[in-house]
Amino acid sequence: MPLRALLRYLMQNEQVVQKLAESYPIRRAAQLTAYVLHRGKEAGLQSLEKMQEADVVNKLQQEAKNSGQKFENFRNTFTKELKEGMNEVKEEMKKKK
Repeated sequence: MPLRALLRYLMQNEQVVQKLAESYPIRRAAQLTAYVLHRGKEAGLQSLEKMQEADVVNKLQQEAKNSGQKFENFRNTFTKELKEGMNEVKEEMKKKK
């Protein structure tokens, strides 16, 4: 109890708080804390950017696959229709003869 009261008194004393704030260990602890917070924030932002870039790349790959599939479908349909048309023309020519 007496220790708690003494600490409370010291922490409420403005001069003691000022002296502590100017001491090397407290200043160094504050510097290290700020450094760690900024590094963590920077690392988080970099990983977020990488995730967003990966999403963009994935979307582009997906669109390329879809475009390739669409082109493949178009090519198959066109080839099928062309063959059917050629067969119809051949049949009509046979009928005329």
